[in-house]
Amino acid sequence: MQFQKIIRKSSWFLALAFLAVSCMVPTSKESYLEKFENFFNRVEKEHENYNKKDWIWADKQFEKFSDDWYNEYREEMTWEEKLRVKMIILKYKTIKGEEDLDSGIKKFMKEDAKELREEIEEYLENDAEEDLEKLREGMEEIGDSAVKVFEDIVRSFKNMDD
Repeated sequence: MQFQKIIRKSSWFLALAFLAVSCMVPTSKESYLEKFENFFNRVEKEHENYNKKDWIWADKQFEKFSDDWYNEYREEMTWEEKLRVKMIILKYKTIKGEEDLDSGIKKFMKEDAKELREEIEEYLENDAEEDLEKLREGMEEIGDSAVKVFEDIVRSFKNMDD
């Protein structure tokens, strides 16, 4: 009887823990961005009252948002969304005293510039030649069409004179 009570209580506890964790896990890019902002807003509002245990919890959540889940949705994000995430990360680290705002912004700008340069280099190595060929073909088609339209206009003017 006592054993069943313990199992029942444990089951309820596990169910509540699972529910709490599943509510935190984002299921889409939009959900991720919203939940990360909500998490940060809560920390920003309450951080002055945090004890060591609160910071341990917050740091674990922060790590999930800034690393695990960010990497999961990063490829889907626009530059603006990535910037929003990086600003939340920077503000969190500033609140904790791990980084000052000015040097953090400079660091993120360097990282963004490096990432953009890498993407451009990858594009130039892998896709640029094919896109340039398509562009050239498109320009040839437009050029041929433009010549035909011009010839039709000239013909119509000549017919008006006749």
